[in-house]
Amino acid sequence: AESPRVPGGRRARRTVEPYVQAALGGARWSLVPGLRLTADDQWGTHPTPRVAAMLRPLGAASPLALRASVGRGFRAP
Repeated sequence: AESPRVPGGRRARRTVEPYVQAALGGARWSLVPGLRLTADDQWGTHPTPRVAAMLRPLGAASPLALRASVGRGFRAP
């Protein structure tokens, strides 16, 4: 980044965010756990886990699907 407001006029940052997930399940349900690891040279390293679930209560071919997910997040300021 280049800006007159940045000391020295320039600043560089490196960020890496690998992500992995696995889809588990059957015809009527699925469970998808995942993990993102944010590694930033200014803000540090933060894991952000997530799990999502889906159920088709009326059968595998039903258009009705119930979904839920929970996770934790990090966003650099």
